Parts: sequence; structure tokens; C-alpha cells
Amino acid sequence: AWRATGRELAGRSVEVADLVGLYARLGADLMPSFDPRRSTTNDVVRQAVVPLSRVEGGGVAYVALLGKPTPPAECLVTHTWSNLFVDLVAAVVADALDLQEYAAVADALTNGGHGKITRRLSAAGASRRTYWICALCINQH
Repeated sequence: AWRATGRELAGRSVEVADLVGLYARLGADLMPSFDPRRSTTNDVVRQAVVPLSRVEGGGVAYVALLGKPTPPAECLVTHTWSNLFVDLVAAVVADALDLQEYAAVADALTNGGHGKITRRLSAAGASRRTYWICALCINQH
């Protein structure tokens, strides 16, 4: 049972475009209090991901809500729960775009540029790059 669970968890991933899509909803229909300059990964998971992924009888991993199969992740992302969520998203986007730094991506996201980021990912053919992020790939309930 442990091996099967391990394989199932390892097979989960989130596409970078879906991560940016989640980010775009913050401060709008998810987590109205979201502030990219203050909201941590912990804040976003507790105030947006957990409520969104709550189902009858408990909850599911965020990626299960996306309703589509994804290949195993190309990259495992490690993070600190107390860091800004915008920095986590920006680092993943920067990796998908093969950028050396993520500061410009973080600035764009902070200033409402998620649409531009989505278009840039698409133009680069990077929208479907897959990542394993525990906050989204493991049931947080």
C-alpha cells in the first residue's frame, strides 16, 4: 500500500499555466484578502486552496480539482511556507521560461500582469511544463 501511494503521489503534477491561473484568481473570487506583497504560501493554502479543495467527507489535493491527467512532474519544487506566494509562482514561471532570475516575473505578477505571463508561457511553448509542489499535489486537509 505504501509503494502504491508513493507512486500515485509521485505521478501528480501541476502545469505552470494552471498555477498562474490559480494565482490570477487570488484577490478576486479566491481569497479576497490576498496581497502579493504580504500573502505567504501558508496564507494562500489555508485561505484559498483548502476551502477550494474541500469536498464532502474531507478534501482532495488541488490538482485533483483540475480534472485532467498530467504527466509526472518535470521538476520538484521545494519552498518555505512563510515565503510570499508570488515568489513561489514567479520562480516556477521563471524556470518554465528558462530565465536565470525570477524578480521580473514577480514584479509582473504583483502588478496584475498574469495575462502577459500566460501569453509569454504560451508563446514559448512552456504552458504545459509540469511541477510537483506539495501545497498543490498533496491533500492539505
